Amino acid sequence: MGWDVAVLAEEGPTSAQWGDLLARAGRALSSLSDVEQPRPGHRSPQQDLAATVAGADWVTVCPPSDLPAARDLIARIAVRCPPTAIIAIASADHDIAALQSATAAPGQVIGAVGCAPIYLMPLVAVTQSPANPASVVADAIETLGSLGMAPVDQVASPDTALIETQRALCMVADNMPEGDARDRLLVTLLRGLKTCNHGVGGVLTALDLARDRVPRTIANVDDLARPVTTYARAVPLDWTDYNGHMTEARYLHAFGEATDRMMILVGCTPGYVAAGHSFFTAETHIRHLGEVVEGTCIRIDTQVLSGQGKKMHLFHRMWAGDRLLATGEHMLIHVSLTTRSACAPGEAVAIPLARIAAAHAGLPMPDGAGRAVGRK
Repeated sequence: MGWDVAVLAEEGPTSAQWGDLLARAGRALSSLSDVEQPRPGHRSPQQDLAATVAGADWVTVCPPSDLPAARDLIARIAVRCPPTAIIAIASADHDIAALQSATAAPGQVIGAVGCAPIYLMPLVAVTQSPANPASVVADAIETLGSLGMAPVDQVASPDTALIETQRALCMVADNMPEGDARDRLLVTLLRGLKTCNHGVGGVLTALDLARDRVPRTIANVDDLARPVTTYARAVPLDWTDYNGHMTEARYLHAFGEATDRMMILVGCTPGYVAAGHSFFTAETHIRHLGEVVEGTCIRIDTQVLSGQGKKMHLFHRMWAGDRLLATGEHMLIHVSLTTRSACAPGEAVAIPLARIAAAHAGLPMPDGAGRAVGRK
């Protein structure tokens, strides 16, 4: 999730185990999110405790079950990490106050207990004591939320939907062996909850909204004279077919999402649609130019070829870095949702659409624009 992480090697998995775990987590997380993921941080194995916690903002600890040994570990961490670091206890074996009293700064020790697999189970129980300042609790909750977790403060009233949906997911996980098959099933269930915006699914929706960097208004576009980024994400594990490629339907899905974002950019927002007008797609032409496989980070930019009267003519390009993967050309017609007939858009759409079309008028006509399926 973008953090640089130091790991105490003697206490953690082997390098091979880490590689397998992170690969599985990466595949699963790219499937949960519908927006571009943070660039991965760096993982550095360390051989001693001081080097592991030096300069840390957050220290996750799974202490031993023996209380004296757990207190000794927490004490050694507390004197070696920055006083501003949060020391998060990822085990419910001990009362949090018993561990806090092992340090001269008990307020920086807090409980943060999640469920396995941690990368697919959002809910994490946050426990505290009177020794914890409110600012430390707030910082811990904010950090966990930024990672995609759903922190539940054990002092406050629990969110029943969060707890019940995660409990159901844990029952599934407990009855399947660890690995890709389990992850795929959990991802499918989580995406279903996300579609309903229910329980832990609502957490995923909120995280996408917070991380979405694709512009939603013309004011957010960096350079209006260039094609506008309208879509960015990693290809999830359920978008591929028997060839290992992204399925044909998902190309249209991705280009459709890009079209929807362009509609929002020009003012065809959910409010505009609710008031009785929208765009309907009249024609689409997709070219498949390069292989797209699971995990590929794709980006779509959109050029407005025309935006006058009732028509909006778009040309999408799908990229992986600087490699062109596909293009999609789409002709849309503005309609009245009352009469289901074509009509001119109102000023709320006509003006920003004309503005983008005018800004793109100086761009070269895209290669492949106006093409049809040819004969050989």
